[in-house]
Amino acid sequence: MSLEECVIQTIEDYRHKPFNWATFNCALASATMAEVWTGIDYAAEWRPLCSGRISSTRIVLKNGWSKLMTQAGLTVIDVEDASIGDFVLTEGKGKQQAIGVVYSDTTSAVPTIYGMGNVQTLCCATAFTSKK
Repeated sequence: MSLEECVIQTIEDYRHKPFNWATFNCALASATMAEVWTGIDYAAEWRPLCSGRISSTRIVLKNGWSKLMTQAGLTVIDVEDASIGDFVLTEGKGKQQAIGVVYSDTTSAVPTIYGMGNVQTLCCATAFTSKK
């Protein structure tokens, strides 16, 4: 199975999993999905600290997404350079942000409280890769 097929299949497998602040929020969901094709749990350091909405939000507010992602071994890249299997950081209304996964040349999947959403990758604020 190619990387693209694995990413798409994994996203489909998780598409209907319910959002949960303690176990399947945007970051934990994206890390869980990425572990399928990389074998690495990028959220291993802070996954045990997420017990709900407040603790999950505190982790992000205290550290910031870029710090959390780079500490996990990912590298910040230009959104234009993001490719299948990379992570993206979206920006919503106000200061709302979410982490998702690139799954096609133009689209990323982002787990939200409303289900798995799709965003145009080039509309994302930042991207992260594990590729060297």
